[in-house]
Amino acid sequence: MLTRLGKGTKPRLKEGGSRLFAAAVLLLLFIVGFSVSEDYFMGTDEVNEIMILQKNIRTVGETFFGPDSQLVYLYEDMGLSPIETDIDRDHGQAAYYPFALYLFQPKFLSGNYGYTSVAVPYHYYTFILCFTAIISFYLLVLELFSNRRLALLCALILFVMPRFFAESHYNNKDMVLFALLMDLCCFGVRAIKRRRLADALLFALFSALAANAKVIGLFFFGISGLFYIAYISIKKLWDRRSAGIMLLAILSFIVLFYALTPAMWKDPVGYFSYCLNNTLHFSRWSGLILFDGRIYNTLTENLPGRYIPQLMLLTTPIYISVLAAAGFVVLCAALFKKGLRSSPSSDKLFFVLMVCCCAFVPLLVQIVNKSLVYNGWRHFYFSFVGVIMLAAVGLELLLRRWPRLAAALALTCVLFTSVQNIVNHPYQYVYFNPLAGEDVVSNYELDYWAVSTREAVRFASENSSGEISMACLDDRTYHHLVYSLEYLSPEDKARITILDEGDTHADFIIQNTTYAIVRNIPPIPEDFRLVNTIYAYGEPLVDIYRRS
Repeated sequence: MLTRLGKGTKPRLKEGGSRLFAAAVLLLLFIVGFSVSEDYFMGTDEVNEIMILQKNIRTVGETFFGPDSQLVYLYEDMGLSPIETDIDRDHGQAAYYPFALYLFQPKFLSGNYGYTSVAVPYHYYTFILCFTAIISFYLLVLELFSNRRLALLCALILFVMPRFFAESHYNNKDMVLFALLMDLCCFGVRAIKRRRLADALLFALFSALAANAKVIGLFFFGISGLFYIAYISIKKLWDRRSAGIMLLAILSFIVLFYALTPAMWKDPVGYFSYCLNNTLHFSRWSGLILFDGRIYNTLTENLPGRYIPQLMLLTTPIYISVLAAAGFVVLCAALFKKGLRSSPSSDKLFFVLMVCCCAFVPLLVQIVNKSLVYNGWRHFYFSFVGVIMLAAVGLELLLRRWPRLAAALALTCVLFTSVQNIVNHPYQYVYFNPLAGEDVVSNYELDYWAVSTREAVRFASENSSGEISMACLDDRTYHHLVYSLEYLSPEDKARITILDEGDTHADFIIQNTTYAIVRNIPPIPEDFRLVNTIYAYGEPLVDIYRRS
């Protein structure tokens, strides 16, 4: 009996140790990402997105405390309109409601504060939201494949994804939606398989947050619901428990979605109409796009259907694409051979298919419908949930056939990408793989978010004395120059003046290389000389010119 007990406890001890190891690795990843949040400058839309959050809070305050409340008065004095009448009411901010508590400090309500006092904690909070995708992906892979080593490798691969690593600190729309889709897929699968109350409630919560962020979240919830019905029907598990869990998830989602979306409180029908119209026929942005060496004018022509797939391929590390391609072949072969018959292996196939439907069906609709997108494929970052899920399938196949070799190669790839991330920190956002060819700056947009502006201003400040002036030649860089001053010492900030866009009487001209091409900026005046260029992955992001 002692022998049997001993033999029976050994696997549990081993499993417990591997669980602690995995938790320690995930904690280390979080610490690494969280610790560098302050290194990233603001994204182009950051100020506007924070204002949208405040407009949501104004509507909440007006609803619960009345139009004459102090909060409504202060927000109105700051020029913040109710969210239900705002043009950006389709950009929900429910995931940021806890951060709104930070904005209730008197200095933020009075408008007497420096931007860094908002931006820095905002980036920390954004990273926390986005890191939930790493945890959920780990749990999802573990749930489907029952392989902790595979789950941990997959989490590492997703964590070091260059563009996602950078943008997880400041892209509060597209990266957050990606994280929410990963979260709802994780708990959706668990709710379907286990039919437990906690999983169903978490699934409803993340679905509501996703639908609040963008109306496409309704599609994610609907697809998951259809797969729930299909799974229960195939497994012949219809009973009170199954029906109760489904009803609970639906009712919880409806209540949470409505409660978290102040923009729809007064006119739900009008809200849905507005959101759906903008999803299918977005038209609030018009401009020029650099793609494949050509500049497209979105007012007069559509981007080619390959725009998003090509950029997805070129900005993703090649080994992830190879694994995803292998996973796609495995998925298609399994579907052709087994269909959706009830078996342990078919369960994995079933849920991978569910995740892929959530991720790829909207992408296919966009390609066919040619809906307006810009600045790469960030509007479809959520589709990467399907890509990385297929990569997990491909990696699982390799680990089964060549466990040591596959694990060693995967870790080598992760290490290589990690070194690249460190060398090019904090500009991982501009990553292109070797398939993009040479001279990427002339063919594709690089620093669209203008996050390199802060470092350019810092360089000019450190390499000058006395009063100086700075300017830029494009409108997108201008407000980044202004906010960059907030990151300097009070002494340096006091001696630097930002001139109007296009004013060439400045001592320094800061020029974003992407906007110089897209906006067809005229040559820098001859009395300026290039004193520095900030590079990432061998490509120039911003040039710094000084008057001779």
